Amino acid sequence: MSSIPALPPSYSTEELLPDYRTSLSLERSPAYTELSLTSTRTSSTSTSSDSQPKLIPSGRLSYSSKRLALDLGPRIWAPHLPVYGRNSLIEGHVEIKNFKHVNRVELTLTGAVLSYMTSNGNPTLRSTKVVLNEKSMIWSSKADACSSNQSARTFPFVFALPDYVQGSDDHITTPLPPSASIQTRGSSAHVFYLLRVDMYRTGIHFHDSVQTEVLYLPRTVSNYERPYIPLPGSEKPRRICDAEWRTAEVPRKSISGSPKSVPGLGNVDVHLSLPHKLHYPSGCAIPFAVTLSGSGLSCANIPQLTAGLKLTLIKTSTTIVKGIISKQEIVVSTGQICRIDEDERHWRDSKPGDNSRQVVIRGCLETGTKGKDQSWGVRGHAGVSYQVRVSLAPSAEGSQRRDAVWEHTVSTVSALQIPVSRIKPRAPLSPGLQRRGFTILAASGDATLSNGENNIYTTTVQVKGKDVVLQVDTGSSDTWVYPTASTKDLYTDAFVYQNLPLTLSYGKGQVAGHVSQMTMSFAGYTVQNQSILLIEQEKDMSLIEANLTNGLLGLGFDTLSSIANTVAKNTQQSWGRTLLSNIFTSDPTTPNHIAFRLDRHDDGNNTDVGAFDVGTFAAGFEAVNNTAAIPIFSSSAQQNLYWNVLVDGVTLNGKPQTLKSTVNGGTQTPPAGKVSAVLDTGYSLPQLSPELARSIYSSMGGVLVEDGTNTTYAVPCMAEAQLVFTIGGQTIHIHPLDLTQIQTVSTTKGNNYTMCINAYQPFSSNAGGGEVDYILGDAFLRNVYSVYDYGDFIQGFSGLAQGNPYIKLLPLTDPTAASAEFKTARAASLSAAGMPPQLDPTTVNGTPQAIPGTGGGGSGGGGSSGGSNNGATGLKLGGWVALGAAAVVGLLSSNWV
Repeated sequence: MSSIPALPPSYSTEELLPDYRTSLSLERSPAYTELSLTSTRTSSTSTSSDSQPKLIPSGRLSYSSKRLALDLGPRIWAPHLPVYGRNSLIEGHVEIKNFKHVNRVELTLTGAVLSYMTSNGNPTLRSTKVVLNEKSMIWSSKADACSSNQSARTFPFVFALPDYVQGSDDHITTPLPPSASIQTRGSSAHVFYLLRVDMYRTGIHFHDSVQTEVLYLPRTVSNYERPYIPLPGSEKPRRICDAEWRTAEVPRKSISGSPKSVPGLGNVDVHLSLPHKLHYPSGCAIPFAVTLSGSGLSCANIPQLTAGLKLTLIKTSTTIVKGIISKQEIVVSTGQICRIDEDERHWRDSKPGDNSRQVVIRGCLETGTKGKDQSWGVRGHAGVSYQVRVSLAPSAEGSQRRDAVWEHTVSTVSALQIPVSRIKPRAPLSPGLQRRGFTILAASGDATLSNGENNIYTTTVQVKGKDVVLQVDTGSSDTWVYPTASTKDLYTDAFVYQNLPLTLSYGKGQVAGHVSQMTMSFAGYTVQNQSILLIEQEKDMSLIEANLTNGLLGLGFDTLSSIANTVAKNTQQSWGRTLLSNIFTSDPTTPNHIAFRLDRHDDGNNTDVGAFDVGTFAAGFEAVNNTAAIPIFSSSAQQNLYWNVLVDGVTLNGKPQTLKSTVNGGTQTPPAGKVSAVLDTGYSLPQLSPELARSIYSSMGGVLVEDGTNTTYAVPCMAEAQLVFTIGGQTIHIHPLDLTQIQTVSTTKGNNYTMCINAYQPFSSNAGGGEVDYILGDAFLRNVYSVYDYGDFIQGFSGLAQGNPYIKLLPLTDPTAASAEFKTARAASLSAAGMPPQLDPTTVNGTPQAIPGTGGGGSGGGGSSGGSNNGATGLKLGGWVALGAAAVVGLLSSNWV
């Protein structure tokens, strides 16, 4: 078997590399048919005791040991290693010199990404990702028996290099990375490919092998059409169409004093236009156009604005080792202005009567050495990306001060993504984490109803180099950790403020401790003196007790943070800010947003992987940046408390639903016909108005369970509904799998049933403190790619009204495909071995009856449903008992009580 070395093979980086503007990347390598081992250049990694490897310079790429020879043909490039481009064929011959005691000969092509931390120049923590593993049987004694004295034979082989990494995520295709090395402060990463021949011999005879590294250099050389741009002194520029250019607004940064330094800037808009597809060969200039428009433009400030324009192309190298992220940035080039055109009316469409001026600044960005640099990345391990950054920093005449008033970053390749793991509880959870659970009360028999389909989404932060698993929660703002016997040593350096005790409540659950400060790393940033709550006591927090998380990462605004407010109240200082606030304020170049792609949990899987993006967008979802920004709605005119938006409309099976807000907790209420909804990753089951929930599940044939709470519907398991939300102009279809959940129940006589219940639960605004109408949790968010932009930080705090935060949503669910997927997945779950027959929902409030012909057989017909009461309240439902815990809809997040 081939082995992955602890460190990459060494080769000179100063050797002349091939010029990939020629055919190597566009055509396959030349084929050859003749084998010649005369005057060969040999190299061996043989473990044979009588093999003496030799190096004889020659014009062929040939490697030899005593029993084996590997010939890869003529050496046509300067490196002393074989070099291949995109779509190349690695082909050659293997010679078996001696067949004595040989069992088989195998050829293996392996590619790997090796990333590791360094300390004093020495590798420490390592992480390896295999990106390519191809095997070929050259010869086998079982298939081709021969005598031991048979003369040498040669065997041809060929490997076709694939376009993409093998075994990558189903939703993401990762191009095969090039041979490359990255070195940052404290870490390194290497991509290398090994071609290895192994001879396996019978008995106690030595195994023999020959291997060489091969260079994979898929340079970007494909032809491209550069958008038209005139040179200085040339003819008047023609209108440029949208098919050639992608235009984005450059947002204004609120920096104290900056807008006043040059008069009229308050009425100036800035847009950046770049080629529609930023796939450029290195060495070819990227054209750009910056448009200034608005009534604030004048002859006095136009020269100051244009003089303050700066565009840079940034190369970012990233390494990730066990979740520890290191980044290094290098400025590749600075944009050169080619021409400036004033009052160019045909550049962008203007409205009738619009007399505002327009100025278009055109230029080019160089992209480095021709045929050398390239973007690449292997998710979770290493990569190189390029970004175009634009800033406009005008200064008043005679002033030396230049504050960036407008800033924007455009990625030419997807940047950093942080994996988010969703974990399906392995055992029923106790009701201690309920924000609002449900109970069932009826005629006779005590029971509890278990919920095994609630999900928790987690990520990791690093403390003392160790991963700490935290639930990601956009519905709250506090970060807290709960030390256990195995993790308590991580927090020994934390500074605990004994005069700042704090208790946080989550429904029936509660955590208590003291505000503390410690060093914490997340998303490639290390924040010293980060304020957290170090938990000393917890009560009824089952996700902690079930060891599903070590705490919570609050991703809401500072204005909602109990830690920040406690610090401000007692010290009149702002060092209690959230982790994300500290990250964004410390690095102004990082866009102030986070984004989520929450994968749907297929029935039967225990884990799944989504994406948590900081300052960038996940590959394949960049279109979200072209959607409209959805402003935050808050019941308070002074500050934003939650990631709360207005729902413009809801349709059910094509019929519009009446929306009426009951928000009464502040000074502002939603407009007539709209409701407010918080987008909360920490809330598993969405909460709607009782009227809308009743309409949804009645249309599906659901029956309200008579439990006294009016919150639970028993629904036919194969029932569907077309539920559509309209938010910020986006039409969002809800996947049928997100509308109901499968449960199992058992009667007191030991009869088991499968029962489906509602995932969208009735809710009143008063239960949310009068602040919101709906809570759109994970079962909603799985249908969108969601972006949470914190806007500008005012005095270092997020959530203040003038900061202008917003949300963007990219719908992901196709209703036709989702319906087909639902029918297949749900039917498979219901018919799985051991699944009990389905409960007829019409009998839920009386004597329970099974639907004939349902169930997966096996052990589902009798006995208990398993699980434990976990201290759950006894519930009555006819003559049957459901064992387990009541549904955990809220999990850990927010302050909903």
